[in-house]
Amino acid sequence: MMSQQEQLAQFVHQIMEDVNRETSELLTEAEKNRRNALSEAENQLLSEAYRTIQAGAAEIKQEIGRQISALHLDCRKAESARRAQIKHEVLEEVSKKVADFAKSDTYEAALVQQAQKVADYFKEGPITVYLREQDMAFEAILAPLFPNGGVFSAGSHTLGGLIAQGANGRIVLDLSFDGRLAQVHEQFSLFVRLDGEHATKGEM
Repeated sequence: MMSQQEQLAQFVHQIMEDVNRETSELLTEAEKNRRNALSEAENQLLSEAYRTIQAGAAEIKQEIGRQISALHLDCRKAESARRAQIKHEVLEEVSKKVADFAKSDTYEAALVQQAQKVADYFKEGPITVYLREQDMAFEAILAPLFPNGGVFSAGSHTLGGLIAQGANGRIVLDLSFDGRLAQVHEQFSLFVRLDGEHATKGEM
């Protein structure tokens, strides 16, 4: 049988074991809670970082999209300006060649050929023939080509050729270089516009 002192020592030892066990459990729980807290904090931090990265990536994509759109717009503007410049240069060159032809020795033969076409087209006279002011000197050469009568007058066209009006005043035959150049201008403008639209669709 244990003495009272031994029983007291055993009781104290048991209490210390219980205290140590509870302390260990508390420390373990505290460490677990600390790790959980750190894990939650890390998860929250990672989530916030992920959202920040997503927002930044979206902003970068939007900025790149805006820059690409701006570049496309600048390219289209530059291309449109270049097309307009080419059209202007081509038409200027055509106008120059027409003006040079109107000063050449073969211009008179071209007027005679046009007058014959007019005389064949209008079966009744008199026919009003409009020439450039500087071409009125050709009246004597052209008049015999109109057996039904031809009335010559200075027209408003400036590049050359002639414009004829029938006896009824309603039918006009425009053989002027001005009219022909206007047709070329319209056709070339249409070609440039359609070609530009085709190029734009090709980029899409």
